[in-house]
Amino acid sequence: MRLRTHHHRDGSRGGRCRHRVRGRVRAAICYSSAYQHLSAKRLAEAMDALFGLPTSTGTVISVLARAHDGVAGFETQVKEHLATAPVAYADESVVGVAGTLYWLHAMCTHLVT
Repeated sequence: MRLRTHHHRDGSRGGRCRHRVRGRVRAAICYSSAYQHLSAKRLAEAMDALFGLPTSTGTVISVLARAHDGVAGFETQVKEHLATAPVAYADESVVGVAGTLYWLHAMCTHLVT
C-alpha cells in the first residue's frame, strides 16, 4: 500500500496523507474478515505483515463494528425482503470461533443473500 505525500497550496509538503489510506485499510480489514474469515488477531498480524501497519485487535474490532453500523439500514431491508418473499432458500453450516463450533444460518432469494 502506497502512502501519498500531501502537498499544501503554499508549496510545502505536509508528510504522508493518511486519510486516503484509512479507507483502504478499513476495506482490507472488512474484506479479510468477511471473505477470508480471518480472526481479529490474525487480521491485526496480516495488516502489519502485508502493509507494515501495526494494528491492534481492538482497532480491527472497531473497524468491523463501524462497518456493521454503516450497513444497518441495508440489513434491515434484506431481512424485510426475506421475511416477505414467497420463496426463499435456507441453509446451515458450522463455523468455528475461538475453538467453539457455532451454527451459521444463511437465507437467500433470487435477489438477496
